[in-house]
Amino acid sequence: MTDFTILGFLAYGPKSGYDIKRLMAMSTAHFYQASYGSIYPALGRMEKEGLVAAGRADGSRRLRRVYEILPAGRAALAQWLGSPLDIAKGPAFLLARLFFLGCLAPGEASEAIQGFKDAAGKRRAWLEGATEGLPQQPDFFQASTQRFGLEYYAFLESWLDRLGKDAAGRRKRSSAKAKPKEGS
Repeated sequence: MTDFTILGFLAYGPKSGYDIKRLMAMSTAHFYQASYGSIYPALGRMEKEGLVAAGRADGSRRLRRVYEILPAGRAALAQWLGSPLDIAKGPAFLLARLFFLGCLAPGEASEAIQGFKDAAGKRRAWLEGATEGLPQQPDFFQASTQRFGLEYYAFLESWLDRLGKDAAGRRKRSSAKAKPKEGS
């Protein structure tokens, strides 16, 4: 997830490893953070893979490398954002994708949100029958964890549904503002 989070930040403009770490601390730290020890090797690896390019920062007294995303990096980011999500991996994986959905075209972002919602629904449906056929009934605490999962995935479905509707409404308002007024 580190590589894609870095690509997401670079999609908004060139940054140094320090800039990326600082942005993470200010924005994604409540669900995902990476150390300098993982950011810089990831940047080096992605540079070798042709996903990012590095250059020297203008006006810097120190040798400071600034990275920018390349077309192959944008394509890799878009593919990751829209790919199926294993919702059971936890909220960090979902939130990392949601955080960068603005990098996609509006229709692609809506499709991704719908895919995340569908994944939560499938996981909830699976959990509903998860104890069928067990040799003994789950005890109180086992049943409580299953109930937590059911409520969590139902919440995610509802929240993602609302997010999709809010995003669609926002898109409609944006396109209405962009249309020229009659007589102009």
